[in-house]
Amino acid sequence: MQMLNMSLGNCIKSLIGKEGVSSFYKGVYSPLYSIPAINAIVFGAYEMARRFLASTSDSDLTLGQGINIIREV
Repeated sequence: MQMLNMSLGNCIKSLIGKEGVSSFYKGVYSPLYSIPAINAIVFGAYEMARRFLASTSDSDLTLGQGINIIREV
């Protein structure tokens, strides 16, 4: 459609006519399911590293320790 120099309106009409409204949502399901799983892994790894680096369970990490965790992930 880019090579045909179609306007945005004609492109939308063509997509809806040929494939229906659901054509605008193709490819959404993969990121919809994978991004939350990736975020869970990253946050879990960060929390494990934070607990490992903290000297006691009540102390917070220093700025330098937090930056090192982010660099390693």
